[in-house]
Formats: sequence, structure tokens, C-alpha cells
Amino acid sequence: QHQQQHQPHHQPQPHNLVNAPANIPLPGAPPFAPILPPVTNIVPNPKKRRQSKDAAPVYDISARSMTANTTGRSNSAPRGHLYDKWMANLEELRQYKEKHGNCLVPQKYPHLGRWVKLQRREYKKLEEGKPSLMTLERIGCLNKLGFTWTIRGHSCWDDRFAELKEYKEKHGDCLVPQRLPKLGQWVMSQRLENKKFEAGKPSTMTLERYEMLTSMGFAWTIQDHITWEDRLKDLEAYKNEHGDCLVPRGTDLRLWADKQRREYRHFEDGKPTSMNLRRIEGLNKLGFPWNITDKGDWEVRFEELRQYKEEHGDCNVSAIVSNNPSLGRWVNRQRHEYKKLKEGKPTKISEEQVSLLDSIGIAWSLRDHVGWEARLVELREYKLKHGHCNVPQRHMENPKLGRWVDHQREEYRKLEKGKSSSITLERIGALNRLGFAWSVQEHVSWEMRLKELKEYSEEHGNCLVPRKFSQLRRWVDKQRREYKNIDEGKPSSMTLEKIGILNALGFVWSTSDKGDWEVQVDALRRYKEEYGDCLVPRKYVNPTLGRWVNHQRQEYRRLKEGKPSSMTQEKIDVLDDMGFVWLVRDLVSWQDRLEELLRYNTENGKDLFRQRFPNNDELGRWV
Repeated sequence: QHQQQHQPHHQPQPHNLVNAPANIPLPGAPPFAPILPPVTNIVPNPKKRRQSKDAAPVYDISARSMTANTTGRSNSAPRGHLYDKWMANLEELRQYKEKHGNCLVPQKYPHLGRWVKLQRREYKKLEEGKPSLMTLERIGCLNKLGFTWTIRGHSCWDDRFAELKEYKEKHGDCLVPQRLPKLGQWVMSQRLENKKFEAGKPSTMTLERYEMLTSMGFAWTIQDHITWEDRLKDLEAYKNEHGDCLVPRGTDLRLWADKQRREYRHFEDGKPTSMNLRRIEGLNKLGFPWNITDKGDWEVRFEELRQYKEEHGDCNVSAIVSNNPSLGRWVNRQRHEYKKLKEGKPTKISEEQVSLLDSIGIAWSLRDHVGWEARLVELREYKLKHGHCNVPQRHMENPKLGRWVDHQREEYRKLEKGKSSSITLERIGALNRLGFAWSVQEHVSWEMRLKELKEYSEEHGNCLVPRKFSQLRRWVDKQRREYKNIDEGKPSSMTLEKIGILNALGFVWSTSDKGDWEVQVDALRRYKEEYGDCLVPRKYVNPTLGRWVNHQRQEYRRLKEGKPSSMTQEKIDVLDDMGFVWLVRDLVSWQDRLEELLRYNTENGKDLFRQRFPNNDELGRWV
């Protein structure tokens, strides 16, 4: 009877309760219907049957389920009872926290303990995208109390917090390095959870935890507290402990290391970046790997190959019959990747790795390696017999050796032009030690040109051959280029024997025209004696000197900017002793120019709006 009295005369149509705002009566509800809190994820309950097919679903919002009641009957309790009951339980939990200091209600409080457990279960459903009684409003209320959503994580959190407190007492801050993996990862996790908490997303961070960490001076954003140099020190400490810079994933230091690699790629591509030469140098000193693809395994394998070479004398590890077949397979893979590199295809091998393998004499082609070593022995025997390495192509005793010698010169020319070549730095060194002539004319002309240089030196007192001696000057320039190549570790026909012979003559290795430079310095010195300064105007009687002075300033600026420059410290000292002005604009002040303008107008007529100053270009530019 009670239900019939309160049954409405007409069945209300179902409404979408998911987006119903708080404290607003639902449309179509009877006048006595209580105001409901906002709810989410309400679905019909398939387990409850309807009395009739025409009966509209009546939504049942109870503590046990939030499903549609299709029995056609309303709940015995008023709809506002659920909200009042939930708030009453929340108040009871608040009182429990005031008394015990946390929201970890034990099972000896049966009613409140079950309610707390229910909130965690509904929260878990909400995270999994299932129908749930939990709403963002309720999450906010519980978070304000410092509610613990996962019991298992709470004790762990307290333990880590205690560790962090001990760390701060010892080190003075909460910037835990990644060499303390558990505490370091926990610290990073707190930052991530706080971001979720600030975005209004489900999070294990609570106001209580936030205040506890903030009171300790916790760094919520590491970018504001840790400088680049601090991270470099962390990386150095990691290397001292582990022997390399291969920081594992899941750490702040690894994120920083990955960022450095990205910035380095931007630096190489000429894009805007925070990377600079100073930082690159600092990371290179630590042996920082710029490309970490299989880096750790690659270095281990390279060390194994180096030891194999020391023991067996070569790098030809068999993938079948050797004691280390995996090393043999690795060597074959390096040859395969090298082939792709030479063909311009995508490859995992880098130029740095190629250089390392070349340094221990790897044979990129096994067939080529065996034949090359044998031919080198034959060439050594030929030199012992004939005194030189110029084997004719139609050598009757060994025609294959002649063709091989010619092939080495051809491969060397390819390498000089930057083309793919089978010649390596190790092979070039081996041939140079035999006195190999890389061109047929070289062997004949080098001795002849050396003799000409000696005669020039005896006559002029130096080896600064001017350009009017065209053939000898070209030969001298070539020696400087070959010497520069050997300095840079590039292929070169220069040998230690040749360097010693040229040094004995007082040969000048610098490619800059030192003779011309000294001539211009003498001219500048005479200019200063006459005029009292080194400010040579461009339209001087000797225009070459004016251009040369401006060129020195340009080269000086390039040197200061870290760019390639012909300026040296020795030249700077010579010019500084003469009172050379490196920046003309700093010498003449604005007031000086104004006085100069007044004098000019006094002498030439007071026309302050003059457009040209025929006798004073500098003043014209200033005006």
C-alpha cells in the first residue's frame, strides 16, 4: 500500500543521469523527489527483470549497485538517503583521521572499514572504465582527507619518505641522483603523480603528501633546480661507478642523456639548439655515446675483437670453427653494415665505429685481405732486391704484383676524392713504411724537386718559394697539404723520412703565406713610424697594406668566435707589440667624430647637411 500511494500516475521517461548537475531536481521527477549529487556511469541492470514489457526503467542508486531497477517499484528509502549516508561516512572517516592521523581504517571498525574498502573498490572500477559509484566530486573530498587509494603503496610511500628525509639531512637537498635507483625512481614517480593530481586526473598524490614533501623543500620540477653542470656531475659519478655512460631507462639521468643526443643532432643539422662546443667537449671527455644503438654490446664485442687480434695477429674470426662463434657472426655483421654504408644505404654502423675497426686492421673483405697481405710480402722482397717499390706492370717474374701495385695507387686516388675505396689508413701506413710511391712521377720528381729547393734555400736563405717559381712552388704547396693530411689522420703520401729531410732545410709547414705576411708587417711598421699608429686607411698609397690590415682584423674575429682562422697567437703578439687596433670602432668615440665634423665644416664651409666627404670616408660613414 505504501508503494502504491507513492507511485506516480504516469511512468516518467528515462533520463540521462550521467551529466546531471549537482543540486538540480531531475526533470520528470515527482515533487517530493530529493536533490541528488552528481553521479557517473549509470547503466540498466540486466539481472533484474521487468514486470511488464511496457514498464519504464526506474534507476536505483544504492550503496551496493548503480543499476537500473526494472521491477517497476521505487526504493523503500528516499533517494537523498544515499547522499546523506555517504557524507555521514565521510564525516566519520574525518573524525577517525583526527584521532589516528591517517585514513587506514582497520577491520576492527567493521562499518567504517567496509565503507573505506568499498571506496577503493569503486575507485579501481573507475580507473578501469567500468560502471562505478565513484565520482570526481567524491575523489576530491577523499583526497582532501589524505585518503590512501592503495593500501599496499602506503607503507612503501612512508618508507621512501623516511629515506628521503634521511637523504636530505645528509646532503642538504631532495635532488636524489639516479645512482640510488629505488629512491631516485620513487622521487620521479612523485613528480609524475603530482602532475596528474594538478590536472584533476586520478592520482596517488594527496594534499597531505604534497604538503609533507613541499615542507622538505622537494623539487617538483627538476629543470628549475638542476643545472646542466649538475647533470654532468651526476653522469660523471655514474661512469665512475659503472665504467660507462650508458644510463639505463626509467631514470631522470637517462631522460637528460637522451635530450643531449637530440640536441646534438640538431647541432649537426644546423637547427636551433641548446648544445654548444663547450658542452660537446665536456661530454666527449666522459666518452659519452652520441648514438646508443647497440652501443654497450658493440663496445664489448670490439674489446673481444681487439684481444683476438693481439692473440692471433688478425681480425679474421670464423663464425664456424672459432672458439667464439658469436664474435665471428658479429664481425661478419660489421662487414655487412660497412658495405651498406659505402653504398649509401641506411646502416647501424657509424663513421666512429668504422675508424675504431680500421685502427685494429679489420679486413672489410676476407678475400681481399688474404691477397693483400701476400702481395705486401712480395713487394717487400721486390724492394730488397731492386731498392724501390716501382714494380712495372709487365714484370716478367711476377706480373700479378705489378697489377696489384697499380691497383693500390688507383684505390688511393679514389680515397683522396672521397669515393668508396678498399684502401685503409693501416694499409697506407704499411706501404709508406716501405717508401711506396703513390704516383709514378712522384718517385722521380720528389728527389729532383728537393734538390731544387736546396739550391733555392742556399741562394735566398729560406724555403719561402714565391709564385714566380711555378713548378717548385706547386711542389712546396703539395708538401704542406700532405703534411696537413697526416696531421689530421687522413691518407697522405708524406712520410717521417721526408719530414725529417725538409725540416733539416728549415721548411715552413704552415699553409699561410708566411713570407708575404712578414713583408706586410714590415710595411705596417714603417707606416707607424711615419704616422704614429696602425690605422691604415683603405685609400692609402699602398692599398694592399690597407686590405691586409682589414684582413687581419677579420681573421682575429674568426679566431675569437672559434671558427677556422689563419691568425695565430704568435701573429697576435707581433701586432700587439706594434699597438695594432683590432676593433677600429672602439678607438674613435662619438665625441671625437663630432669634433672632427666641426673642424671639417670650419675648413670647408658650415654645411651640416653635407652628403659626401671626399677627403674623409670614415667621417662620411659616421654622419
